[in-house]
Amino acid sequence: MSLRFTKYQAAGNDFILIDDRSLSFPVRDFQMIAKLCHRKFGIGADGLILLQPSKKGDFLFRIFNSDGKEAAMCGNGIRCLVHFAYTIGFNKPLCIVETQNSLLSCQLTGSKVSSSFEYAKPFKPPIKIGAHEVHFINTGVPHAVIFVDHLDIPDFHHQAREIRFHSFFQPEGANVNFVSLQPDQSLHCRTYERGVEGETLACGTGALAVATIAHELYQMASPITVIPASREVLEVVIGIEGVQMTGPVHSVYKGRIPLSL
Repeated sequence: MSLRFTKYQAAGNDFILIDDRSLSFPVRDFQMIAKLCHRKFGIGADGLILLQPSKKGDFLFRIFNSDGKEAAMCGNGIRCLVHFAYTIGFNKPLCIVETQNSLLSCQLTGSKVSSSFEYAKPFKPPIKIGAHEVHFINTGVPHAVIFVDHLDIPDFHHQAREIRFHSFFQPEGANVNFVSLQPDQSLHCRTYERGVEGETLACGTGALAVATIAHELYQMASPITVIPASREVLEVVIGIEGVQMTGPVHSVYKGRIPLSL
């Protein structure tokens, strides 16, 4: 038996997209999901995303990290799912996506997808971990945010893992974002993602976390430009009613792969 899939990337964050409106995908087979995401032995991706039926919205979003475990949210993944939905027949001007915890309003414009999110307040005060002042916020998933002078961090993975597994964030742990505020007021960042357990080229919920905390700390006005390691631009608008993120989405290729692997 083979599985039909589409590979997507959004700002360098890459995903396996599957039309699972039949609810036939083996969601409890964590090992198989991890193999599909493996970059040596599978398709290769930061995560696997299912499009499923929804009673509350136009469709349900489910995402599994590359370790095979299900996650609650993924900002770039949501945007990929919206683009994917249009390619398989969805045709409304606005779509409502159901996630584990909310309903999100999304829109496709050319190769860019915008998604609205609830505004999350950062945890105050920041905590001290080693030499770092660490801010904490949950933008659908937990994020630690650290402002630094530059992102050329030789021991990036060591420092990120120390924060990711710190006792303050247990038992879930946290994604870790190092951020540098540039002279042009853009925010450049590097993200270590739990579940992937390594640095990714971009993280949508991380971009939301970085922009929201910068807005609170420095009173930054919208739109806020966030530039992840991929160098593709994500734009975050923070308003009274919520937050909207817009960025590029690209379908990379389609294929089939045996489920037996």
